[in-house]
Amino acid sequence: MSALNCPVCNSAEVEISRVERDNGLGLESIRLVNVPFLECRRCGEGFEEFPAYRRLIRQAVELLCQLDARLNGQEIAFVRHALNRSQQELAGLLGVHTVTLSRWEIGHSEVPAPADRLLRALAFEHFGRKRPAELSTAPQHRRRQRPITLDVEQLHGETYTYETPHTFGGTNHAWVMSNDG
Repeated sequence: MSALNCPVCNSAEVEISRVERDNGLGLESIRLVNVPFLECRRCGEGFEEFPAYRRLIRQAVELLCQLDARLNGQEIAFVRHALNRSQQELAGLLGVHTVTLSRWEIGHSEVPAPADRLLRALAFEHFGRKRPAELSTAPQHRRRQRPITLDVEQLHGETYTYETPHTFGGTNHAWVMSNDG
């Protein structure tokens, strides 16, 4: 990591530590580890740094889209923002009214399984990933799982691999996500 100056007082007396954040990126389903936390010794200001922010967002979306459970409202809104789509644009792609999408995002109603799968397929396409075959049949249920843990320190390189421990609907299949080939 390069030397940074404090954004408040411009001092070079910045101390770097690593922290963990539950509800990472504003999502209950994401836990961030090894987040660089910079604290100015002169003015006391503290701030987090995400040197590979776009990669972090992309990886979070890809991992959310391989969960063996329907996306919740927070996750739907997060994926929509990552796809750089307005509610009106995404609603059109999903074949629903903007009010319906808004209800899903704020948690007033659950996203139907076909719309959930289509949103995931759009995300895989957006990030140039091959859509897993299991996406055509999963997920049909809404079950809370442990949070996805993303190691921010590992995002400096382009290669990562994640294998989900969950299977789909009585099959022996689990998704393996990798961007190294």
